[in-house]
Amino acid sequence: MDLVRGDPRVDPDQVALWFFSAGGLLTPRWLAAPPAWLRCLAMTYPVLAPLPTSGPVDLGILPSAAVEHAGLLPVVLTRVGLERPAVSATVDGFLAAASAHRGRG
Repeated sequence: MDLVRGDPRVDPDQVALWFFSAGGLLTPRWLAAPPAWLRCLAMTYPVLAPLPTSGPVDLGILPSAAVEHAGLLPVVLTRVGLERPAVSATVDGFLAAASAHRGRG
């Protein structure tokens, strides 16, 4: 992100991050401690917890736990509605956690 934010074509204080599919597993870092320059975190058809078929995955913290610390960071989540049940369950868990923490930030 330092390289991108350092590009003269980029406003370093107005950055959004967009994660796709299993890239959703990379969101906890940004949700748990959003930097001041992060204006939005978007996820499209995300996987938000290790799937039973993934084998061992050490994330440290799941997106559903990290969202508690996101404060007022806008989070945009797009889901197709036809995900495999295991993937859909990870999104449902994240949405439940996000709803529980809404307005606390």
